[in-house]
Amino acid sequence: MRRAERRLAHWLAVLLRDVAARAGGPDAAEVAGPASQRRKAELARAYLPDRDTVLLAARNGAASLLWSALSHAVGVDQLDAAVRTELRNARDREAALSLNSSAAAQRLVEGLLRTGIRVIALKGLAMRSTLYRPLNLTRAPGDIDVMVERKHLPLARDVLVQQGYVALGRYPLAHYDDHHHMEPYLRPDSPSIVVDVHWTPVYPTNPFHIVLEQWWEAAVPLEEAPPGLLRLSDLDVALHHALQLDHADAYLGKGRALFDLAAWILHRRVELPRLLERARSNGAAAVLPRVTTVIDRTFGTRMARAVGERAAPAGLQGYAWRRVVAAALWLPTSPTRVPAWYVQYCARVLGRSTNAVAALRAVLRPVMANPRLGGRGFTR
Repeated sequence: MRRAERRLAHWLAVLLRDVAARAGGPDAAEVAGPASQRRKAELARAYLPDRDTVLLAARNGAASLLWSALSHAVGVDQLDAAVRTELRNARDREAALSLNSSAAAQRLVEGLLRTGIRVIALKGLAMRSTLYRPLNLTRAPGDIDVMVERKHLPLARDVLVQQGYVALGRYPLAHYDDHHHMEPYLRPDSPSIVVDVHWTPVYPTNPFHIVLEQWWEAAVPLEEAPPGLLRLSDLDVALHHALQLDHADAYLGKGRALFDLAAWILHRRVELPRLLERARSNGAAAVLPRVTTVIDRTFGTRMARAVGERAAPAGLQGYAWRRVVAAALWLPTSPTRVPAWYVQYCARVLGRSTNAVAALRAVLRPVMANPRLGGRGFTR
């Protein structure tokens, strides 16, 4: 990892240890990893964020988290004045966007519930009220993700249109026939608000054996939400994040998502052996060891040990794992966008290779052979 990545990962790890301390429980310290007071002070001095770290945090949607970690550990006054101002501005932007997104999400959910259909809040929409608010943290908003039954997708589309949303129009409609959500919608007057209405947690072409009825039956009411809005069970929230990271997104640009999953497990005191059993029942036994290994290598936690099984993709270790971690934190800084086919290609390579050098060469081959990728680069 580069210096900015190491520093951001360090402060997110500091925040994770704080989450573990608040949650308590007999296994919290073991899962979160050790850190003596003397060692904390040494690391705090060595890892004080610079401007590159602040920019990286802002692009990862983690400026508010970085501010909170610094405030709790050493105080933001330790930062250079210019760096502190830039971080404060990034934190305030995230707070403003979060309020705007929350208001839009509430209107959308109320509109969906009025039609009489069942609605599950996914990802950040569920985590804001269940994880971030109890910890007095701010989560920078991403898309507004909800899940309805597939037969109710037309009703959900009607509600979006009535509320002034328009289809993003990035791909042909046929692209979403085998997708886990319908075409994204956004509001022209608030282009930062994008809505994804899911009908299944992950791509239907996934290699897992997900029984949707079991996920719906285990769903529980969402805290601090309109009556009738559901969220996934604690186990399924963690499993959903793990499946998304490991299969759909291959860890690329997912530093904040790794923090979300780790913090959820610690704050909700999710029992990792039970989560592993839940993963097995969904045909995803190998996913959790891989995801927790990446979390451990990013934040210094010990979750893979608690899972009881360590599984790297086809034996990749050391240098290659560091590259996976670096990709999770670095790719959001790229001025271009990585196409889905390349993400899937990288996932296949890392999943099948037994030689780290050969795997990295294979991952880089499409870019090195034709840096512009047909004259378009990584831009759609």
